[in-house]
Amino acid sequence: MSAAWLRRNRARVKRGGAAGTGGTGRNGTNRDVRDETPPVSRLIPLAPHEVRLSRAAGRFGPEMILSAVRRRIGIFLAVLGTAIAVALAASLLQPSLYTASAEVLLDASGGGRGPAGDGAGDEMLILRSREMAVAVARGVRPDAAALDARGPVARLIGGAAADGERQVVDRLIAGLAVSRMADTYALTIAYTARDPAVAARIANEYARQYVAGRLAGMEGTASPLDRPFARIISGAEPPLLPSSPRPLRAVALGALAGLLLGIVAALLAERRFAGITSGRDIGERLGLSHLGSVPTLKSVLPQAASPLEAMVSAQSSGFAEAFRGVMMAIRHAGGRGTQLIAISSALPNEGKTTVSACLARSIALGGESVVLIDCDARRRDTTALFGLSASRPGLVEVLRYEATLDEALVRDEASGAWILPLTGPAEEISELLAGQGMVALLEDLRRRFKRVLIDTAPILAISATRAIATMADVTVLVVRWRATADHAIMAAAKLLPSEHVRIAGVVLAQVDLARQTKFGHGDPTFYYEQYSKYYS
Repeated sequence: MSAAWLRRNRARVKRGGAAGTGGTGRNGTNRDVRDETPPVSRLIPLAPHEVRLSRAAGRFGPEMILSAVRRRIGIFLAVLGTAIAVALAASLLQPSLYTASAEVLLDASGGGRGPAGDGAGDEMLILRSREMAVAVARGVRPDAAALDARGPVARLIGGAAADGERQVVDRLIAGLAVSRMADTYALTIAYTARDPAVAARIANEYARQYVAGRLAGMEGTASPLDRPFARIISGAEPPLLPSSPRPLRAVALGALAGLLLGIVAALLAERRFAGITSGRDIGERLGLSHLGSVPTLKSVLPQAASPLEAMVSAQSSGFAEAFRGVMMAIRHAGGRGTQLIAISSALPNEGKTTVSACLARSIALGGESVVLIDCDARRRDTTALFGLSASRPGLVEVLRYEATLDEALVRDEASGAWILPLTGPAEEISELLAGQGMVALLEDLRRRFKRVLIDTAPILAISATRAIATMADVTVLVVRWRATADHAIMAAAKLLPSEHVRIAGVVLAQVDLARQTKFGHGDPTFYYEQYSKYYS
């Protein structure tokens, strides 16, 4: 048993028996000991200062790579497609090159040269020599432009060279390829050029000069090729099809490069992603409890008009069941006697108002008395969501003693839940929400209702939210699926005083169940397709 655990529970006992031993509650209200969950089964999340960020969610391996690619399929496909397109474009920009081949046979009889190991290697060096290229150039007399096999980009960068013998010889050597045919005494002389006729003529000239046995500059002198030990066995013909470029080969290479680059891009994007995707992320990266996931309405009930309407018209749906599961998790986290539940978020547009309103209807339809208080002075989304008039009295008027609580409460006829709207002027509203009048009002509501839900403003934006959280039994954080950064949630949690605020856990909102199958391994929503038939 850690010292931190003892300090937390000792502080709760001093505040009123919140550790599950009975007696007076947090705000002095008597609680039924039988309605509390035993301490051993209550989940005590880490205090904000104990929250630690852990990126080691799994070992690097094939499963992790496949998961990252599945989650980042858009980035992966974009990189793959770009790589293929670049490779194909580069291939199409290259000029068509044609390769013609001639074959010569070395006659080993009479002391002639044999295959590699006893002279063939020397013959190949002679064919590749500059002297042989000079002889071919003088026999064919091609111009440098006809031998230029470079593409347009290479020609633009390298520029045009002078049309001289040296340039011609250099390009003759660049286009030549000499190879030995397996273990035979035959050599293949191949030449590549942009013109198939030029390629055939140069390949044949190389074969003729080689068989003639006279290198350039050696006329009248002894030569190692003087004896006729070689003959042409196959002359070169102008090829009908180009040897390069090969678009299919380029596409294959581009696809291979795209696969590798796409995997790297997916892994990098996943590494940089700070959003929350599953209950596993909540536990490992935030150190808090996962209270449940709430799906988007269109992913489970596309025909429903609104989330509030779906809570009444589709009570047996997966959407409504999600809120029943959230309330059960809150009870487990805070105890069955938990009444005051503050519902907040780190940032705006997380979905906390929708969660609060749907949770209120779910509780009311389940037979418990519940009231929902609109404490978001800037947005007042709860008041607008239930269509309440701005001219009627609400929370501000009650706190200013300008109206009674009975005059301000509004009953939701569809579910039986009660709403305390926020309709008055916003001046000094923060002081009212953080004052003793709010404490007294919450105690009054505690006596009247089984559950009191408080829809607060975002924690990072409004300081009054932190004061309201200290008055509640538990605080629930709503996090938007794959949108809210983990560091924003941690910053919000650290602003809540750990000695006075108990974070029950996190509700993951606006989960797209169709996409969650790519992300949430181990999360209950990952298996929605398998158990969705129970809601039909």
